[in-house]
Amino acid sequence: MQSGPIPQLQLTFSSVGASSIRDIELSIGVLDDNDHAACGDGAGAKATLGRNESLTIRTQPADVQSSTSAPEERVFNLKPTQGIYVTAQFRAPVLTWLRASRTFAWPPVLRAASEHPVELRGHRERSFLDRVAPQAHQAPNRHRPSNAAKRWIKNQPLPTASVATDSNFDNLVSHHSGPAFIGLGPTWQGEWWDNTKHALDSLAARHAPRVLVLTVDVDNNPVLQARFPSSTLPYFVMYQDRQITQMEAGFSSIPELEELFRNYLK
Repeated sequence: MQSGPIPQLQLTFSSVGASSIRDIELSIGVLDDNDHAACGDGAGAKATLGRNESLTIRTQPADVQSSTSAPEERVFNLKPTQGIYVTAQFRAPVLTWLRASRTFAWPPVLRAASEHPVELRGHRERSFLDRVAPQAHQAPNRHRPSNAAKRWIKNQPLPTASVATDSNFDNLVSHHSGPAFIGLGPTWQGEWWDNTKHALDSLAARHAPRVLVLTVDVDNNPVLQARFPSSTLPYFVMYQDRQITQMEAGFSSIPELEELFRNYLK
């Protein structure tokens, strides 16, 4: 996985051991925020993946032209607000009459937070595929899923960042007993600020309700801009007990923000 404000993914299937993997069929869908698959299948097939051979799936920005024609690589263009799922079905190497599969899901909320794809197995995989792509079949990841990933797997609503303005800011923070994490940026930054706000939705999914995550468009809210001044945009403020407890400028990725504010985002 490549880091950045909106990361890209590289997923590699490899064949190890004496037996080749045969009859591989790939099903790939582009996910939106509601887990609707914008497209599915169409990823092609490979008759045999021989010993030590690999098949790679990678994503790239929507405005980048594909630079590969290698048969062992599939490239998909993603918009900043999209995620992806990959299902690989294949004939089991030993029990060759069985069909096995792996599904890796990378919804927008996990992508923007620079989290790894989630591996779904059994009923969770079937439930996911029934939800987004009824025509596909089976499941995914060995790292420990975050709270956001667990909520997403269970198809539970995910918290998002709240929009704060000059008129509602004090009311929002007064009704929250814990710290508030505020991301401030200008609308004139266009897609960069839009991507940052999308990433802050993922931050809220990971840390709410303990941390209240807010976004502020500074060019429309001069009072808050004066209250939290900075010469660099975007910038981020941790606010608790009516005081600024930490301020950092610039944005590269959610993991780096969590490291900068690790005393609050644990």
